[in-house]
Amino acid sequence: MNLTHRVVYILVGLLLAVACGWMTVLAVQNQSLTPGSSWLGMPASTWIGILSSLSASGIFFAVAEFLRFIFDKTASRNFEKLQFYERTLGIKECFSQKGSDEANRDYGQAIASAKYRVWAFGISNGEFLTQHLDDLISKKKKKPALDVCICFVDPDARISIEANPPLSLVSLFDITRDPTLTTGAHTRVAERIAFARTSILQADVEISLKLISAAGYVSAMVVDDIIYVFPYTAISKDNTRTPYLKIVVDSQLGDAFYTYFESIIEHPKLSRVVPLE
Repeated sequence: MNLTHRVVYILVGLLLAVACGWMTVLAVQNQSLTPGSSWLGMPASTWIGILSSLSASGIFFAVAEFLRFIFDKTASRNFEKLQFYERTLGIKECFSQKGSDEANRDYGQAIASAKYRVWAFGISNGEFLTQHLDDLISKKKKKPALDVCICFVDPDARISIEANPPLSLVSLFDITRDPTLTTGAHTRVAERIAFARTSILQADVEISLKLISAAGYVSAMVVDDIIYVFPYTAISKDNTRTPYLKIVVDSQLGDAFYTYFESIIEHPKLSRVVPLE
């Protein structure tokens, strides 16, 4: 409802309240001067009750429309924002943290119904492999054409600022990992890769394992046309508590993320295949 309509409603309510209130006062005065008087066959006391009720209704209506005018503006703005987030950016859900039960249940269901692809991008993919590798292997056996790829941060990757001599040589893994952990980069990734490789070979399914080198690291899972994504901040103590977004690929934000992951997973230098044997 536009502003003009809302103002008209408020004025109508005020007019009804004033008019009926004025007529109520006249009816009361007439009743006091001429007890037992009537109008159109009804006693004055009845008219007093009707007019006072209409006056009160007019006041209530005007106040209600005024409050609706105030709060609807906020509600409309919020609704427009939600429409922008969902229709333009493609955000379907925002989970409070990556490891929450709600998030696990949602992308677990997405994996169970996957038709085309399941790509996972993580640091060591510890929780992902524990929770979903068996389901992925079982699904891959039923759907051999399903594109399944699990990507780990490459522990051998280094970020260098070119100079003579180099100004810096920093391990990518050290930028993204929890500094309180004592297990080395190679050990953590090697352990999880060994676990995944053994499970895949025993199941005799075609699931790709890759080592990824990307400075701006984002952890994500791409399932068909849905992306679950959250950023790994540098030297964060607990990235599992980072908010987790569910985004459709066919959107402004979804297309940006999907293009990013698709480029990295096939990049000749930023992605290298882990041999299974």
